[in-house]
Amino acid sequence: MNICIKFYNIFCAGLALMAIFCVAACNNCDCIDSSGGTAPEHFIYFSATVINGSKSASFYARDDLKKINKISDNSQIFSAPSLTNKIILLNSSDDNSRKIVLKDLINNDSTEIASSKAQHFGAPVISKDGNKVLFHQNSELYLWNFDRETGGAYLELITSNYSYSNSLAFFSDDDKYIIFVENNNNKFYINIVDTKQLEHNIWQKEISSSLDSFIKIDWIPKKNTLYFVLNDTTIYKYSLDEGESFVAFGDSENLGIKTGTISNNEKYVAFISNTGHLWIKNNINDGFYNLNIEKNNYSDVRWNHDNTKLILLTEENLMKLKDLYVLDIDFNDYVPIIKSKTLVFNGVSCAVWGRPSK
Repeated sequence: MNICIKFYNIFCAGLALMAIFCVAACNNCDCIDSSGGTAPEHFIYFSATVINGSKSASFYARDDLKKINKISDNSQIFSAPSLTNKIILLNSSDDNSRKIVLKDLINNDSTEIASSKAQHFGAPVISKDGNKVLFHQNSELYLWNFDRETGGAYLELITSNYSYSNSLAFFSDDDKYIIFVENNNNKFYINIVDTKQLEHNIWQKEISSSLDSFIKIDWIPKKNTLYFVLNDTTIYKYSLDEGESFVAFGDSENLGIKTGTISNNEKYVAFISNTGHLWIKNNINDGFYNLNIEKNNYSDVRWNHDNTKLILLTEENLMKLKDLYVLDIDFNDYVPIIKSKTLVFNGVSCAVWGRPSK
């Protein structure tokens, strides 16, 4: 789950010193060391434009940020790997075609599942079990299925009205459902459909008649609950078990919500205000806390699995580059405190946490 729509082929003017050292030390490191025993949720996966290059490459790092490893050149990541150590990549070629490639991070095997020269193609997202992939070509959203019994694969069309510029389609944590935004005659809807019966629409919600921004969606696995920013003052909640409701945001500060993320325990909303500041709203005491970090132009934020760290991306600058930071967060009587802020990489287009293993 992430907001990784744009693909940046921009020259990287500079890299963080740590990133330069680590990438230079592991240019030939294309696989994950599976002997370390580190749970996948402790990894960050991201795409960035590398030094002396014009195309994006894909990387991963453990959340202690001691080492950055390259997964693949000329590629971009849109989702975390499956729990079967498979990652889905969008690879670029010299002939302007792009390929969706399924790569095994342990044995390094790769399988091409689709290719196209269409202008709007890709944004592939892999399921938790590694047997399904979502991707789009223009406004058509497809589901790729691997059949374990036959060893073959087949494609299914989900919709011809996919709003690819406003959100990223993804799977629920148990892979039973697919969530995506649809544009139907300039009316926008969030849809939940059954993965095994795509014609079975579980839920649909009209979200705006004039949608012009990206819709950030969080899925809380334990409760099968969907959260998203409905407009700049309201967070909407839908539970498969309890139905729909609005989150009592109570924005007395009139901050507005450009994008937000809710913690897995549902206690804290980290959000970027309309002025680009990072705030945390405590759902227990309804307190609003400005984290007062030096830059005020952040564009995306994402909690990790145990609500102790945040991925933070800067707003685009004139060169359309983003800086990737990781914040260590602690709470003192429900008041958030930044323990550390680490610059991980420059020139980043997408960053996601690994999936929780349990």
